[in-house]
Amino acid sequence: MHNPNTNIELKKWYYIVSIVLILLCFFPFISFYDIGTDTQPYAFLLSLLIVFTMSEPKINTKLISLGIVSFFAVATFLFLGDIGYTEMRSLFNYLSIFFISYATFIVLKKNNGINENTIKIIINSWFVIGFVQMFIQRDFLFFLVAQSRTDISRGVLCLNPEPSFYAYMIIFAMLFVLDFKKNKVAYLLNLIIQLVIFAQSAIGMLYIIVYGL
Repeated sequence: MHNPNTNIELKKWYYIVSIVLILLCFFPFISFYDIGTDTQPYAFLLSLLIVFTMSEPKINTKLISLGIVSFFAVATFLFLGDIGYTEMRSLFNYLSIFFISYATFIVLKKNNGINENTIKIIINSWFVIGFVQMFIQRDFLFFLVAQSRTDISRGVLCLNPEPSFYAYMIIFAMLFVLDFKKNKVAYLLNLIIQLVIFAQSAIGMLYIIVYGL
């Protein structure tokens, strides 16, 4: 007989893990320790834990192609590559594509999707940080960001290494906003303000134009 309390605790655990993973994915450049690069391992490490402790025997077929890419990346690294810092970082990036995607699929499936309010909180936090950096204190929260780099002639970072990365995160968030059930237009306007006024990223604006076409 299943213990109802055990099921409740599991649901709480799945929810907490999903929130942490989402935050790590939406704030991927926050650094708890300087490892000498803007690429941070925290989402990847949590994803490994999720995949190896929470996954089901049958993998979703949509993830197989990502798994194949990661497999060939590992094979190339082992048989053809030199073992060095640059090679290890590239391998990490290829593995992250699969494991973070797989872990995200697992936790969202167990939590019946992602909560719209969670995405709204993240977007609003970006707006507040970007606003402060743009109009009040340029280096606000820079100490949290790995390898931050910008100057007064460019846009702000908002917990990213450079304005273009900020723009990429904004565009990524827009894909979620398009599925919002409430205040979709308001949040699209929120992100456009961040892109045009705060990030001031030409490449980000180009992506929006191309996407709009």
